[in-house]
Parts: sequence; C-alpha cells; structure tokens
Amino acid sequence: MEHQMSQSIEGMERHLKLRQGFFKDLLADDDWSFVIKLSSLFEAACTQALVKRLGKPELEEELGWLDMANHRFGKVRLLESLGAITKGQYDTLTELATLRNTFVHQVGHVNSTISEYLQSLSIQRRNEIIKKFTPPVQGDIVIGGHKIEIKTFVNDNIKLAIWLACYDILACLHLDFTYSELEHITNSYQRINEHLKSLSVSFKSNIGKIK
Repeated sequence: MEHQMSQSIEGMERHLKLRQGFFKDLLADDDWSFVIKLSSLFEAACTQALVKRLGKPELEEELGWLDMANHRFGKVRLLESLGAITKGQYDTLTELATLRNTFVHQVGHVNSTISEYLQSLSIQRRNEIIKKFTPPVQGDIVIGGHKIEIKTFVNDNIKLAIWLACYDILACLHLDFTYSELEHITNSYQRINEHLKSLSVSFKSNIGKIK
C-alpha cells in the first residue's frame, strides 16, 4: 500500500510537471515556504482533478480561476460534491487554504513557524486546526516502541502532520485521476460501439432493400 501511494505521488508530480521528489522536499523548507508551496501544489492538483472528473480539458483555465476554499463553489467544495475527496479531506484542504491566506496576508509570519502561529490562537481554535490536520491513522502513533496519542503527536509535530495528511490526499487525487481517465475512455468506447452497431443495423437494412 505504501509503495502504491508513493507511486501515486510521483505520478502526480509528473502530471503537474514538477521534478520528482518535490513533495518530499517540502519538509526541508522553512514553514512559510512550506505552507505557500504546499497550497500552490494543491491549487494545481485540484484544478486537474476537476478537469479529469468533468472530462472537460477545455475548461482548465476557467476552473483554475475558481477560489480554492469558497464554501459554496470553490474547487474543494466541487471535488467533495463530485465524490473525488471525503469530508475529512475537504476539511484538511480548506484549513490549508486558510493557513496559506494567513501567512500570505500577514507578512510578519514569514519568520515564524506554524507551531508559533498555533500558540497565538485560542485553545478552541488550535484544537480545531489540530483535528483537521490529523493524518488518517488508526490508534496511537508508535515511535521507538513508545505510543504517542495522535492529538499530542500532531500538536508537537504540526508541520509533519500537515505533510502526512496532505500525502494521503495527494495520492488519493492521483488515483482519482486514473479512475476518471479510464472511465471516460470506457464511456468513449461504449459510445463508439453503440454507433458502430447502429451503422451495422442501418447497413444491413439498406442491403436488404437493394436485394
């Protein structure tokens, strides 16, 4: 399963014309760059996911101009409505968009970390963010034989937690790409076969009239 997900990430990088390892290397960036690059990556990935789901490559530019996280008609909302992502993945991506806007529009965050930003928030808001960036794992995290409660892990390793949660979503989006492409190809073949059958019936009918 891990190998399949890794291949999906590499496939997404190729599809978006990014160098191999781009996503992995985001962890080495400072937190400000990490948030901006990760958000940009998902802006592009979500646009492509919509194009694939709708089977409308001619709408790529228009879909690209949609807001990322508008709760009524943003890219993430449309993807959830189309069944390309889950409600939990929707929450993660909308929270990432919110974090990105905060970091972009408040220049003082350029030298701060995500952890420092979380500490400046109310406990309630901090817990909301931690919940939305919690990776989809079952039970506690085990590191070096020690069990760590998932909430504690996310709070203490928020950047890594965001990366892990987004790793899962990016892999799922690429799998959805593949499924959507195969579905559209299958539908095209079905339409061609139906057209050929119709032509065959018409041809036989005309031959009968000639006789």
